[in-house]
Amino acid sequence: MWGSHRNYYVIASQRSLKITIGMINLLIREWEVNRVVAPESKLMGAVCHGSIFFGLPILVPLIVYLLKRDDDFVNHHARESLAMHIIGLLLGAVVGILCLVIIGFLLVIPLAILGLVYTVLAIVAIIKCLSGQYYYYPFTSKYAESWFYTK
Repeated sequence: MWGSHRNYYVIASQRSLKITIGMINLLIREWEVNRVVAPESKLMGAVCHGSIFFGLPILVPLIVYLLKRDDDFVNHHARESLAMHIIGLLLGAVVGILCLVIIGFLLVIPLAILGLVYTVLAIVAIIKCLSGQYYYYPFTSKYAESWFYTK
């Protein structure tokens, strides 16, 4: 009886130790990510993603991408936001033209859904960027890697 209780205690201790070590590793990783990224870099990345809200969706990320090539965090977010803004604006323009010329009123709802998804993804990217995390847009990340030069 005593032996089985001792084995249970050893197994329970090992599990709690593994859980504790896992939590510590996670905290260290989060601390390193937030510690390594400078606040200015976080802000520049967030401005790239948020440029859609103040009417310069391609110009701001392009300027930041060209000027901040030495900062990997800012460069990544500038590339991601630039690819997303280019693709989002092209899709919006194509659907808008089709809505006006050919199909008419049928594409107004998809155009609104596209705008809503685009806005939500930009807000999520801003939040991730300000928390010091690398964010990858779900549909356009492969284009960001292939279109723009990486070191």
